[in-house]
Amino acid sequence: MGQVKIQIAKAGNSPAHAALLSGAERARLQAMTPENRPAFMTARGLLRIALGRQLAMKPEDVPLLQEGAGRVTLGCRGAQSPSFSVSHTQSGMCGFVAVAVSDAAPIGVDIEATDRQFDWRRLASRRLSETEQVWFSKCSDKEGREAFLKLWTLKEALVKLWDDKLLRVLAETSLDLGALSKCRKGAALLHPSVLVPLVQPKLPPGAGVSLCSGEITKPQLYLGLAIQADKELDIDIEYL
Repeated sequence: MGQVKIQIAKAGNSPAHAALLSGAERARLQAMTPENRPAFMTARGLLRIALGRQLAMKPEDVPLLQEGAGRVTLGCRGAQSPSFSVSHTQSGMCGFVAVAVSDAAPIGVDIEATDRQFDWRRLASRRLSETEQVWFSKCSDKEGREAFLKLWTLKEALVKLWDDKLLRVLAETSLDLGALSKCRKGAALLHPSVLVPLVQPKLPPGAGVSLCSGEITKPQLYLGLAIQADKELDIDIEYL
C-alpha cells in the first residue's frame, strides 16, 4: 500500500529550517516581504526534510528547482521519485503550512483557514461551473460559506495536481456538492474511502482523481487533497 504523508505546522523563522535552504532559496527568501518569509521558510524546510527521508539524502542536498513563480520540481526525477505538494494560509496573526509527500501517486494539497473573509456568493456566481452556481444560489449564508471554502480547497488541490490554471479549474470542473456538504469534522475523513466525486470532466480510465475533504479543528483549517491513484493509499497527518 502506498502512503501519503501530510505535515501541518505553524509558520515561523526556524534557524534549523533556514540552514537547509539553498543559495537560490535564500535569495528568494530575502526578496520576499517580511510577512511572507515564515511560511516560505517553514514549508521549504519541512519539504526538504520529508523528501530527504524518501530519497535517502541529506535535506540540504535535495535538488529542488523553481523558475520564477512556477511550481517546485525535483532535479533528480525518476520512476521512484516521490510526488509532493505545498500549501499555506493565514488565520488571524498566525500562518500555517501543509506539506504533502506521496511515494505512490501524484498529489495536490491545499489548506484554508476557516475564518477567511470573502464574498462567497459573488465568487460562486462568477467563477464556478453552471451546475455549482445553481446549487450555491439555493444555500443559506452559513451552509454556502462552509461548502464554498471546502470546494475551494479541493479545486486548489486539483490545480496543483494537474499544474493547471485556477480560473479554468474553478469554471470547468464540477464536484458533487451534496457529498461535500456532508463531510463532518475530523482528519479521519481524509481517506480515499470517503470521497467527493468529480462530476465533470469525465476522465479516461486510469486517470481518475480521488478528492478527499476534511476539517482540522486545532488549528481550524479546511484541508483538501487530490490524488491520482489506481490503488488504495494510507494517509497520515502529523501536526508539528
